[in-house]
Amino acid sequence: MGNSIIVWITVLLVIFFSSLMWFRMTVCDSATDSFTELIGMTVSADMIRQSISYVDTDILIRSIIEICVLVSSLAIILNLISILHKHEKDLIVVRTRRLLSS
Repeated sequence: MGNSIIVWITVLLVIFFSSLMWFRMTVCDSATDSFTELIGMTVSADMIRQSISYVDTDILIRSIIEICVLVSSLAIILNLISILHKHEKDLIVVRTRRLLSS
């Protein structure tokens, strides 16, 4: 049982770090796209505010997506661990009954 928990924790960490990398890359892409449009233009304060607002909104949406992915992953892994614990307890009960009936 001990090794399987380590595996699930490792899987959760991989999901966590990969989602952080996805978030980082998408935020960089969003900022690049937003400010690339401003290159070569006469930039006003309104255009800058609009670009910053776009990036802020995009970061918010992607943050919500990342949190949903992480919470879902955590819930699934905790469910799997509880199933493993239940199976282990059932196995102990079956072994104990076999030993007592012998």
